[in-house]
Amino acid sequence: EIISCQNFEEKQRRCREEMEGLKQKCNNKLKQASQKSQRAPQLLQLQVFQLQQEKKQLREELANLMKEQELLENKLRSYEKEKTNFGPALEETQWEVCQKSGEISLLKQQLKESQSELNSKTNEVLNLKAQLKDIRGKMELLEMKIQDLEESLHAKAMELEVCENE
Repeated sequence: EIISCQNFEEKQRRCREEMEGLKQKCNNKLKQASQKSQRAPQLLQLQVFQLQQEKKQLREELANLMKEQELLENKLRSYEKEKTNFGPALEETQWEVCQKSGEISLLKQQLKESQSELNSKTNEVLNLKAQLKDIRGKMELLEMKIQDLEESLHAKAMELEVCENE
């Protein structure tokens, strides 16, 4: 499970690096776009980053609680051997294990909710990327039209100059 967490964290790191690279490209090309379209990806990326941080923290807490649960279960087995001498201590340890299991269940639920929210935000990022691609295509068409118009204007100016010289 630790290896899975490390792999997941590595994927998260690569994803964050890729997201940073994409953000820089987007910021350079979208300076002419409206302020609303500039703030939306930045805000969304901040939210994704915050969710990733929260998810990482929840995973660490879960791992710590699971370790703590394992230690408590080991204590419980030891106490069962000496049940007659340590009855009250056994009851207390059982209560701690129960309490920690409840905390783990709650953290698992929070982790699922965070994953769901992260997936939702990821879909939003993908939609914004698609919109950005569409806007870039439109910008390229407009730039081509501008270039054609500039060439036409230059040709007309040359014709006018020729006419004036005659």
